[in-house]
Amino acid sequence: MSEIPTAPADRPRRRWVTIALIVSLSLNLLVVGMIGGLALNRAGPPRESHDRPPGSSELMSAGPLARALTTEERRALARELFKNRDQLRAARRQLQGGLEQAVAVLQADQFDRAALAAVMQQQNTILVEQVGDMQELLLDHLEGLDPAQRAEMAERLNDVLHRGRPQRQ
Repeated sequence: MSEIPTAPADRPRRRWVTIALIVSLSLNLLVVGMIGGLALNRAGPPRESHDRPPGSSELMSAGPLARALTTEERRALARELFKNRDQLRAARRQLQGGLEQAVAVLQADQFDRAALAAVMQQQNTILVEQVGDMQELLLDHLEGLDPAQRAEMAERLNDVLHRGRPQRQ
């Protein structure tokens, strides 16, 4: 009996593809958090009367370091983020356009892997740029702290890592 040849789709998935998809999903979730925060606060500048610091949704996507910031620090960084709202909105529009392109690729009769990969790569590029901007903002802030303030920040970060929440002053 002759063997049935295996189709290219039967090949095992390459490990790097899986890793790239996981990274892409993570970055997409990060942006969803940023966009959600921006959408909730798009009516104007950050409000000081809110219980939560303005822009905290965007900052919380920065992870444990952002959670270790004091309320005043988060407010100041949120104000800085808000100064770039036009750039963030443009990135959000680009991401939305990419998702619309992805829908079109998925709805096509023939799946175009290369086209979807290009959309995903474009979105990753946008997301990595946004994460980099937020990291720079946070690094600039941390660089301006004196040794005592950095020690307090380290203590709050340790609280976040071990207890889930910093002890606020």
